Amino acid sequence: MQTTDDAKPEPKPEPTIWAVPDDVWEIIEEILSREYPRHRQDRKRVPLRPVLDGVVYKLRTGCQWNRIPKEYGDDSTIHRHFQAWCEMGIFDAIWRQLLLRCEGWAAWTGHGSPPMGRWAKR
Repeated sequence: MQTTDDAKPEPKPEPTIWAVPDDVWEIIEEILSREYPRHRQDRKRVPLRPVLDGVVYKLRTGCQWNRIPKEYGDDSTIHRHFQAWCEMGIFDAIWRQLLLRCEGWAAWTGHGSPPMGRWAKR
């Protein structure tokens, strides 16, 4: 803890995110439509936004899959999509796009774009 008069106040922590914000969902929705297409049989698909919010809830709380609130959908459906997205690299694609769109990246690091490393397109 600093005691000088010119000490900067500590920044307040960001609020906890329990649901994906609309502007972030737009980015994710575009990725999902490109990387996670519908089944060839054109079966009806559950809405993916509550599924993703259910994944966020599960990862934030550490609860068991069967303890995810029903407002997000069926727990086995959420888990099945989560497994598929992990296997297909969807979360890597989402992270890559969010990094690329992050405001102030160049000013913060002194570089024009984030290092891609393992997120490089395959």
